[in-house]
Amino acid sequence: MTLLGCCLFLAFIVEIHTLTVNKDSESLSTLSDVSIDLQVTKLLLEKNLFTALEDNMFSNFTYLAEIFLNHNPISHVSPSAFDGCPIEKIELAYNKLSTFPDFNIIAPTLRYLQLSGNPLSHITADDVKNLTLDVLYIRFIRFEPNFDVYHNLRENLMTTHISFIQNITDEFCGMPNLHTARIFLGSFLNEPVTDEHFKNASLSILTLEQMQLTTFPYFEDQAQLMRIMTIVGNSFADPIEANTFAHYKKLKELNMKNNGISVFPDISPLSDTLKFLNLADNHITSVPRDLLANFSSLIYLSIEGNPLGKIPDLGDVSTNIETLIMKSTSLGNVSCENLAPFTSLTEINLGQNSIEEVSALSCINSTLVKLYLGDNAIESLDLNAWTFLGSLTELDLSGNPLRSLCENYASVPLRASIHNSGLLFPSSFGTTNADGELVCFDCHHSLDVWLN
Repeated sequence: MTLLGCCLFLAFIVEIHTLTVNKDSESLSTLSDVSIDLQVTKLLLEKNLFTALEDNMFSNFTYLAEIFLNHNPISHVSPSAFDGCPIEKIELAYNKLSTFPDFNIIAPTLRYLQLSGNPLSHITADDVKNLTLDVLYIRFIRFEPNFDVYHNLRENLMTTHISFIQNITDEFCGMPNLHTARIFLGSFLNEPVTDEHFKNASLSILTLEQMQLTTFPYFEDQAQLMRIMTIVGNSFADPIEANTFAHYKKLKELNMKNNGISVFPDISPLSDTLKFLNLADNHITSVPRDLLANFSSLIYLSIEGNPLGKIPDLGDVSTNIETLIMKSTSLGNVSCENLAPFTSLTEINLGQNSIEEVSALSCINSTLVKLYLGDNAIESLDLNAWTFLGSLTELDLSGNPLRSLCENYASVPLRASIHNSGLLFPSSFGTTNADGELVCFDCHHSLDVWLN
C-alpha cells in the first residue's frame, strides 16, 4: 500500500471511531426513548430526566469513550452501567448523587471524572483506590473528604477542582503530575501559602478563590512553571511584598481581583511574559507609570472597580494594550491626552462612571471593535468624529440621558449593535439605509437596536 493509501486508510479508521451523538435537552428518561448509533464514541445526554444509570445501561456501546450526563436528576449509578465500554471520561456534575459511584469495572480506562455540584456526603480512599484518574472535579460539594483520596491518586492526578476544604496543610503534596489546581471556598492552616503546600507538584495553573488568605502566596519552585495564576476574593492585610513575583519565568495571566489591595503591586519581574492582568474590584487609587514601563507583552488590563479617578498614564506600554477595562473607576471626563497613547485598542469599557462629554473618543486612532459607555451622564454624541466607526461592532449606551444620536450629522457609516436598554429617545435615533449608513428618524426605543 502506498503512503497516500495508508494515510487515507488511517483517516477512514479515525472517522469510523470518532462519532459524536448529541441528545442534550430532549426530556429523555431512558435510552429506549431514543435511537443512538452503537458506534458512538462521544455521547451527550445533558439536561435530561435520567434518574438512575441501571445495570449494563451502556454496555452495547462498545466504542463509547466519553459521556456527558451533567444536569440530570441522577441519584444512582450501577457498578455495571458502563460494563464493556472503553470509558475514559465521565461527567456527572449537578445531579443528585449522595454516594460516590462504584467505577471499579471501568477503572482500567477511566481517566477523567466530573462530580461537581452533587450532594455527596463523603469520599473515602476506598472509593478511588482502584482508579488512576488524571482529572477529578469535585467542586461545590459541601463535605470535608478524607484527604487520603488525593494521596491515593497522587501518582497520576494532573487536574483537580475542589471546594470547602478547611485548614489545608500537605494534602496537595507528592503529586508529581499535578499541573492544575483550582481550590475554592476553603482555607489553609498556615500562611503564606508556599511551595511546602504543593511540594513536588508541577503547577502551571493555580486558582485560590475565596480562601480567606490575608497574604499573597509566595512561591519559588512552583513559580518556575506557573502560567496562569488566579488569586481572588481574599482579604490581604498588607501590601504585596516587592519580591513576591521574583521567581516567575512563564506567567502569562495574573488575576488578583477583589483582594482588598490598596497599593498597585510591584509586578515588574513579570514584564517579559505577562499578557493579561486583572486587578478589578480592589482599592487602588493610582497606577505608577514606572511599574508597567517595560511590559511589552501586556495586551489586557482590567482595573475596573478601583477609585482611580482618571485613565492612568502607562507610558510606552499603552501602545500594546488591546483591551482596557475601566468600568466604575470614578472617572469624570476623559481627554485626548488620556486616550491617544492607546493605539492598539480593540475594546474599551468606561461604563458606570460620571462621564458627561466624550469628544476625546475622536483621539482613539485604532480599529476599535467594542465600546462600552453605559451608565454615565452622556447627553449627546458626535459619531462623525469617530475614526474607528467602520470597525465598531458593539456600542453600549445604556443608562445615559441621551437626547439624540443624530444632532450633528445626516448619515454616517455604522455597522454595530447599539445597546440602549432602558432608554427612551424622544427626539431622534437611527436606522441604516441601503448603503449601510446611519439615518435619523423619530422613535422611542427601550430594547436593543441592531444596526447591521
